[in-house]
Amino acid sequence: MCDLCVENRKVFAQELEIFTKAELKQHEVDGDRDGGPFKGHPLCEFCNKRMFDDNALWAHLRRQHFTCHICENQRQISNEFYANSSDLEAHFRNKHHLCEEEECLANKYIVFPSDVELRAHCASVSCITKAPRTESRNHCIRFRFFEGTNHCIRFHFFVDTSQVSLTRTTAWHGMTCSAQT
Repeated sequence: MCDLCVENRKVFAQELEIFTKAELKQHEVDGDRDGGPFKGHPLCEFCNKRMFDDNALWAHLRRQHFTCHICENQRQISNEFYANSSDLEAHFRNKHHLCEEEECLANKYIVFPSDVELRAHCASVSCITKAPRTESRNHCIRFRFFEGTNHCIRFHFFVDTSQVSLTRTTAWHGMTCSAQT
């Protein structure tokens, strides 16, 4: 007899089929031998455990495994599961912006969809360490200020989220002076 069918089907014991080991394996994987509507018991690939039906599998996945709330909310990706909290944390670290502070790691799942939100979080809780960067972001922001007719001051900001570099170039009657801070 199939243990899943015994536990979940609402039939009398004499109505349940008795299987050999090979037939039981086929019943679990492929379903009815005669081509009926039953297509087998779905498998949780994380646990390598079969569930009675799709509803039981979804309930199991939601209870025992993990999903990414950022992917579900922002990228509209649903039904993507992670076997355990370590796998989910690795996903957060690789695809999103995980706060690496010891206290935040202990509280689990302090993660943000953008670097800006992570930096705001770090500013609000006074993070000691900087969160690792997942991608390089260099932006050059240029400002030009005119003082009189022949004097121009240019500021170039090269912004990396971990540091700000300011270059000031002063042009005065054709002469250029630069200072880096």
